[in-house]
Amino acid sequence: MRFPAYPKYKDTGVQWLGEVPSHWRIDRFKWSTSECRNGIWGSEAQGDENDIPCIRVADFDRNQLKVSDEIPTIRSVSTSERQGRIVQSGDLLLEKSGGGESQPVGFVALYGGVVDAVCSNFVARMTLSQDQDASYWRYVHHAAYSVRLNTRSIKQTSGIQNLDQQQYLDELAPFPSHDEQQAIANFLDHETAKIDVLVAEQQRLIDLLKEKRQAVISQAVTKGLDLDVPMKPSGIPWLGDIPEHWEVVQSRRLFSVRKEKAIDSARQVTASQKYGIIYQDDFIAREGRQVVKTILGAHTLCRVKPNDFVISLRSFQGGIEWSQIEGAITFHYVVLTPIKFVYEPYFAHLFKSIVYIHALRSTTNLIRDGQDLRFSHFIQVDLPIVPEDEQKAIASFLNERVSHIDSLCEEAERTISLLQERRTALISAAVTGKIDVRNATPENASVSKPKPYTPGFARQLLAGEILYRFHNHPTMGRVKLQKLLHLCEYHGQLEEVKASYRRDAAGPFDNKLMIGVASGLKKQKWFESVRKDGRTVYAPMEKAGQHQKYLSRWEKQMTRIEEILTLLGQAKTQQCEIVSTLYAAWNDLLIEGKSPSDVEIIREASDPIRWHKNKAKIPSEKWSSAISWMREKDIVPQGFGIHTKRGNA
Repeated sequence: MRFPAYPKYKDTGVQWLGEVPSHWRIDRFKWSTSECRNGIWGSEAQGDENDIPCIRVADFDRNQLKVSDEIPTIRSVSTSERQGRIVQSGDLLLEKSGGGESQPVGFVALYGGVVDAVCSNFVARMTLSQDQDASYWRYVHHAAYSVRLNTRSIKQTSGIQNLDQQQYLDELAPFPSHDEQQAIANFLDHETAKIDVLVAEQQRLIDLLKEKRQAVISQAVTKGLDLDVPMKPSGIPWLGDIPEHWEVVQSRRLFSVRKEKAIDSARQVTASQKYGIIYQDDFIAREGRQVVKTILGAHTLCRVKPNDFVISLRSFQGGIEWSQIEGAITFHYVVLTPIKFVYEPYFAHLFKSIVYIHALRSTTNLIRDGQDLRFSHFIQVDLPIVPEDEQKAIASFLNERVSHIDSLCEEAERTISLLQERRTALISAAVTGKIDVRNATPENASVSKPKPYTPGFARQLLAGEILYRFHNHPTMGRVKLQKLLHLCEYHGQLEEVKASYRRDAAGPFDNKLMIGVASGLKKQKWFESVRKDGRTVYAPMEKAGQHQKYLSRWEKQMTRIEEILTLLGQAKTQQCEIVSTLYAAWNDLLIEGKSPSDVEIIREASDPIRWHKNKAKIPSEKWSSAISWMREKDIVPQGFGIHTKRGNA
């Protein structure tokens, strides 16, 4: 779509603005604000009335130019320290400290939340003057950030970037009238929302392709390519049933540790999930950033040869890397060399399969970022012995299929990049007056379809309905509320809730969601979470029940929500846990493109490796009884939403 220019322009003499409409005023950023105040970090949360959400730079949604709907960090800030620091809806938050070479400080995000919060000491709160439009100014700051206007105000100290906010706010910016600011903001809200939908579609495609990629790899490396071959139990949870002619052996029979020291002339390599085993200099060139180099002699480095495998610091996240080059690597890594029965390209796929990664991860409960994964963990995961010709066939098949899927992902990522470039260019053109958008937004754009609830409010609304009905029931607590929220969201297919569930001990769990719900319910004066007899319960507040006026938006979804609440609202917590876990596992398998049997669903939900070690404590008959009950009551998932995340069980 082409947009007209303004009738008349004037030269600003400001490089990033160029010519602007002749009736616009040019002035300093600071005159758009009535106050700019630094945040506060406070102290560790104490679980009392001083606890308050604290907005960090990490909570900035850099695509949406706003603060994320969830604020997971809770800090203790006294009443006196809060004075003048409470962030209000419509405030702009300026990133003051942190950043990096590819992402300098100075980003600005709009706060649109309803929860009382403060911002951290790395963030400054900017309150807009009465005659200024907050949404317009977030776009202006974004346009300025896109041309790196902020970099002139950055001071570097000991590798940390700090923004001189006064110097930055002295930069010149465009000041159209308030009405025109609103017109530009409404136009950009409308147009960027359309672009964001396209970006989200491409991202969903990428997520589905990655799920498909893992499903194809896992199926091939553990089951082979012949779907009709007789199968047998492997006796190994992560492998499951395997072809009858395959065997299983201890991994130490197939691989040993290479203990050779590196030769003096060897180039240093690094293990990267993104690039595999790559020369360190090549990694720096590709990433455009430095890495820590070993300054000791070659005698402190290990030798890596082609067809070795390397256990890295991140192998519990992304698997074991296959080396196709010779070099030297630090002692923090473990270099594996094949002994026998190994066709390296086959094992390259196996070691990067999600089922193997989960098995490797299950060998310890102590793995965290920065800690080493050693050979002692590797040898705890038994491996299949596959005939060499079959290994070659599987590797050839996967090379072709994975390459095709990867090319589709790259194409989708290129599309996202182009859409984001279009978004940035459109924002810049509108806020600098290169296009006249005063009459561009359709008059009925804001009324033709109700604006979706934010995820934060949608979660509060759903929790408000559940608690309004069942807060007095003796089984209602934090765990049960979470399970009902999960089931209502997924069974009711509530697009607005947008939770991100982890496979936790008590079933699907989103801690950020629960923190936001508790804070939001109190802010709405619907319910307050309190501790009673060692557990969290929910006490009604003066506006309990007033949430119902917002439920009409969910008229179509309420029938399925009602099914969940009628069946499980008064159930025991463990029953809700089992049903929620089965529902999530079943739904995940559907997302992966499978048509699972009851046995496969129960195994996905109850297996300690696939889900969580605590699931082994639940008797098998309870799983079988629950899934039969779910089918009888038609509590059957449809593959809605996103896949649960597999955490460290």
